[in-house]
Amino acid sequence: MLVFDVFVVQSKGAGISGASVTCGEVAAMPQYLNLQPRFDRSDPTHATDDPREVDRQRPLREAIDVPARKIISIADDYRAAPREEKSHLAACLARAIVHSARNHALEGADSPTDQFYRSWIILQVAIAYLKAQPEIDEIEESVEIREWFQRNATALMEFQARGVEVAGRNNHYFWNGIAVLAVGLVIEDEALVDYAREVRDAGLSDISSDGLLALEMQRGHLALHYHIFAAEALAGLMLLHPDPVLPWQSSAIRRLTNAIIESIADLSGGPIASSAEVEQSPPKRLVPLHVLVPFLDVGSPEWEIIQDIIKDVPPHSRYLGGNLQFVLCRPQ
Repeated sequence: MLVFDVFVVQSKGAGISGASVTCGEVAAMPQYLNLQPRFDRSDPTHATDDPREVDRQRPLREAIDVPARKIISIADDYRAAPREEKSHLAACLARAIVHSARNHALEGADSPTDQFYRSWIILQVAIAYLKAQPEIDEIEESVEIREWFQRNATALMEFQARGVEVAGRNNHYFWNGIAVLAVGLVIEDEALVDYAREVRDAGLSDISSDGLLALEMQRGHLALHYHIFAAEALAGLMLLHPDPVLPWQSSAIRRLTNAIIESIADLSGGPIASSAEVEQSPPKRLVPLHVLVPFLDVGSPEWEIIQDIIKDVPPHSRYLGGNLQFVLCRPQ
């Protein structure tokens, strides 16, 4: 049953009144995550889940995912709502986020898996905030939210400074970077935006001449899946970052996109399967291909192929904060 309560919005400015607002209840995300890898440890490629670990960790992950999905949903409702409903939804969104901020959500992240999850969730919630930022910034509670974002972004950078020496620049490095970028945009912190710029450029530099990412090639039959996952983060970094896209950056993401397209078309003989020396499993998610489209020439063979692949795939990625139109339409 959906529980309703009343959230009194304390306005900092004239943008939102001080009236009570009735919102659907959104649970606070936990401070401590207690997550561990779910893969079968006998598989060196980490490409096989252990069903027992999946079951054991389901409630732990749902305690994080369910509130995050509700936050994303409110933000997308805000974007689609008529003007007269936006203030109400912005207040509900602020209420949902501040509930977790006051619980110090995610700040007890400890294990590497905790940190990976933290980056995904902070990214989702920060993009949700960006969708309604002009109005949320006028709410008194936005100060607490911004401070919470800052603490989590700082912790993510500190973790990555240690982790990259061990794991290298894999997809987690890119997701860490885009999470920090989204926070930097929310709190207008140029140091965080600069950090993300370094991550973006390092990631794009890692794309080989044939469009592959060496560390994602280590994932066996899921190498294609993880190339798509990494590409989603890299493309998101390029689309969200205020820098204009440079020719070398566009060339790199296009090489990666072409390798992915060719590998989807030929799971056993495409470039990723050939390099990994194992047939690839069908991708778990095709949604990320939506954010690769802007880097292809309209009408080109690659553009036509990718359009055909995604024609029945809704442009909605929880990793990039829900409806992708916001990310795809950010001004460059």
